[in-house]
Amino acid sequence: MLVVLHGLGDNPASFVRLFSTLPQPLRVVAVRAPMPYHHGFSWFPVRIGRHRASARAGDVRRAAAQLAAWLPQLTARYATRGKPLVSGFSQGGMLAFALLVHHPQRLAAAFPIGGTLALSDLPTHAPAGAPPLFAFHGEADPRVPFAPTRTLVSALQQRGYRAELHAYKGLRHSVSAALRTDLFSAIAGAL
Repeated sequence: MLVVLHGLGDNPASFVRLFSTLPQPLRVVAVRAPMPYHHGFSWFPVRIGRHRASARAGDVRRAAAQLAAWLPQLTARYATRGKPLVSGFSQGGMLAFALLVHHPQRLAAAFPIGGTLALSDLPTHAPAGAPPLFAFHGEADPRVPFAPTRTLVSALQQRGYRAELHAYKGLRHSVSAALRTDLFSAIAGAL
């Protein structure tokens, strides 16, 4: 099972199309964020101002905890081999990172796209048996800058996580054909 988490202002029906051409049989479950936001939804409040980074870290942890609590129900409801994989874009990518570091026992692997996580949110070391992480990010992303994600993945590696970062020169806050190909290859490898 692959659980997919859309970005800010998007919806599951739109985001799940990214995965419509997966080359292997895989149940894809697209989850909708709980808060209405413009024409779509948000996983956590959009904060503005000086303290937005520290407040967002707490918001991301709470949203990840809610998703982690729900995953066993989801896998019980739908026949699933092993633990689920998780992928997400932007806010959904932040949650994929957070699920991996705060709830690793619930996942087989994480594939965040265009997301990041605060370094202060990382544990001091990877737990035994932590699942692998394959991150994907455009180097020209103006919304979720690339540099903090590069630093995050390096910090995860230093803490003992199996983490890879796939960078895309010139790619802004979107998914390119090359990223999609690499994402599908990483998912196939994790299976």
